[in-house]
Amino acid sequence: MRKKVSIVMAVCLAVLLAASLYHGTESRANSLEIRQTQNITTQGLYDYDLTFDNLVNKYSSHIATASVEELAKGKNTFKVRVQEPLLGTFEKDNILVYVDEHLLEIGETYVFFLRKFDDKAYPEDFFVQNSDFIVKLDDDKLLLLKDPLSKEYDKPFIQDKYNNFSEMKKYIDSIKDKNEHLSQKSHKLLVQPEDNQQLMSLADHIIEITPDSLVEDNGYVKSVLFKLEERFKGADFKNKKMILVLPTDQVDIGKKHLVFLEEVDGGGLDIVSRKGSVISETSENYHELRTIVANTFDKEN
Repeated sequence: MRKKVSIVMAVCLAVLLAASLYHGTESRANSLEIRQTQNITTQGLYDYDLTFDNLVNKYSSHIATASVEELAKGKNTFKVRVQEPLLGTFEKDNILVYVDEHLLEIGETYVFFLRKFDDKAYPEDFFVQNSDFIVKLDDDKLLLLKDPLSKEYDKPFIQDKYNNFSEMKKYIDSIKDKNEHLSQKSHKLLVQPEDNQQLMSLADHIIEITPDSLVEDNGYVKSVLFKLEERFKGADFKNKKMILVLPTDQVDIGKKHLVFLEEVDGGGLDIVSRKGSVISETSENYHELRTIVANTFDKEN
C-alpha cells in the first residue's frame, strides 16, 4: 500500500523530464503543482510527497465529482451522491465518505479523491477523502480549501490552465493508467455466510463472550472489553485483556454473544462476515446455534 520511490526511479524521472524539456513539451511531473494550504494533516502518514500525481495514482482508489447531502450517523462521516466518476467503479451512487466535519459544506459539490475502506465490522463500505486536498466545484471552476477555519478558498494549481474541471479531468485521464490500486486484485468480503457450516468452517476462533465494558462507539462499530465465557474453537483468550471491534447494532453490553472470528494479516482478528458472525443471546437463533457449535467442537476450558 505504501512504496518508497527508489533512487533509480528518481533518475528515470529526471531523464524523462530532461527529454520532455528538450522536445519542447510540457513536463507531466511539473505540470500540476499544488498550492499549499493550512490543512496539512496527512503529511508523514505516507512515504510519498503530496503531489497531484501521487494523489491520483498512489492515494486514490476512486475519484469522482459528488454532492454532499448530509452528515451520517458516524462521527466525521457524510452521505454523498456521486455525480461523475473519474477513477474506479462505484457500485452505487450514494456512498459514505469519511473526512473531518469542518472541511465539507452540506449542499456543495466537490471533486473527491477517495480511498476505499472495506471492513466487515462496518455495515457497508465507505471511502476516506484526502483531507489535504479539498476541492469544491463551482460550475467548471475549481476552488481549493486553503483555510478551514475562515473557509478561505484559492485556485488549487499554480498553472492556471488546470484550475477548471474540464482540464483537470483531461489530466487525470492522461495519468490514471498508472494508478496503483487498479493493478491490485480486488477482494470481495463475505457479507453473510450461506449456512452455519460455512460460518463454522471459515472461523479460526469461535467463542462465547460477554462484552462488559465499552471502550468506544463511533456509531458504526463498538470497541469492547469482554469476559470469555466459553471457547469452542481456536486459541484460548482467557485471562487476556483484549479489545474486539464489533458492529454497533449487533452488540448488547452485558449480554452473552457467540462470536465467529478469523485471523488477518498482522496477527489481528476480524469477524468472519459482515452479518451473522456476532449473535446476541437476545437473538432467536442464539440457543440453537450454540447447541450446534457445542456439538460440533469439543468444548475446551
